[in-house]
Amino acid sequence: MSDEENESKAEEEENDEKGVKKDKEKKHNKEKKEKRDKGKKDKNKEESEEEDEEEKDDVKGKKQDKEKKDKKDKEKKDKSKELSEEEDNEEKDDKEKKVKANAAEVATREIKVEEDKKASDSEAKEKNKSKKKEKEGKDEKQKDSKKDKAEKKRKLEDKYKSKDLSKLKSKLDKINATLEALQLKKADILKTIKETEDKNLAVVESPKDAESKAHDE
Repeated sequence: MSDEENESKAEEEENDEKGVKKDKEKKHNKEKKEKRDKGKKDKNKEESEEEDEEEKDDVKGKKQDKEKKDKKDKEKKDKSKELSEEEDNEEKDDKEKKVKANAAEVATREIKVEEDKKASDSEAKEKNKSKKKEKEGKDEKQKDSKKDKAEKKRKLEDKYKSKDLSKLKSKLDKINATLEALQLKKADILKTIKETEDKNLAVVESPKDAESKAHDE
C-alpha cells in the first residue's frame, strides 16, 4: 500500500472520528436541550398546579366565608326569634294579670251588689211592716221592688255579658236563688201580716156581733 493511500485512509479515519465526535456533541446538546425543555415543562406544570391550588384555596376560602356569614345570619335570626318569643311571653303574662285583676274587680262589684240587694230587701221589709193596712200601696211597692230587681238583674247581665260567661252565669244563678229565697220569705211575711190583720178584724167584729144578738133578744 502506498503512502498516499495510507494518508488518505488516515484522513478518512480522522474525519470519521470527527463525525462521530460531532454526532456525540449533537446528541449531547439535544439531550441537554430536551432536559432543559422538560425542566421548563415541569416548572410550568408545577406553577400551573400551584395556581390551581391557589384557585381551589380561594374558592374554599370564599365557601368558608359564605358558611361563616350564613352561620352568623342564622344566629341573628335565632336570637331575634328568642327575643320575639320572650316579648310574646311577657305580653301573655300581662294579659293574664289583667284578666285576674278584672276578675277580682268583678267579684268585688258582685259582693257590693249583693250587699246592696240585702240592704234594699231589709228596707222593703221595714216599709211593709210599717204599712200593714195599706194593701194597695204594698202591692204597688211589691211590683216596684220586683221591677227594680229585674232592672238590676238586666243591668248586671248587660254589664258583665262580655266577661267570662260561665263564671258570671254561675254567680247569676246564685243571685237568682238568693232573690227567690228572699221573695219567698217576703211572701211568707205578707201572708203572716194578712193573717194577723184578718184575726184583728175578727176580734173587732166579735163584740159587735154579741151586742147585736143581745139587743135582738
